[in-house]
Amino acid sequence: MSAMTWLQKRKGFLHSIWSSEDRDDHGPEAPLPPVALERLIFVPVARDGSLFHPDLVRGGKYQIGAKGEEQHFDNFDDALAALNAMPIPRWRRPNEQGHWGIVSGVAWQRVERQK
Repeated sequence: MSAMTWLQKRKGFLHSIWSSEDRDDHGPEAPLPPVALERLIFVPVARDGSLFHPDLVRGGKYQIGAKGEEQHFDNFDDALAALNAMPIPRWRRPNEQGHWGIVSGVAWQRVERQK
């Protein structure tokens, strides 16, 4: 409490909005159901926001790696492990026209493993 009192007297102090009860016009956010830790995985995200996911099978294989250095995996978990080992994860995925091209990961996102 003493730190809050001191902070409030500082020029330019702004109250945090994360602790306010009225978070937005839609009311408080509903808590998400808990997810078991063993169901969480990290997948690469491309610049366009697309994720590496289990539905990216082409001809029964996942294609990962730079052009000319691609590797093919039968299993999603094996392909994901190989992507994790790459300095820049790269994988093939279809674009809006259905053409399969290589994208590079720019970030990693935590997602729940699909059933």
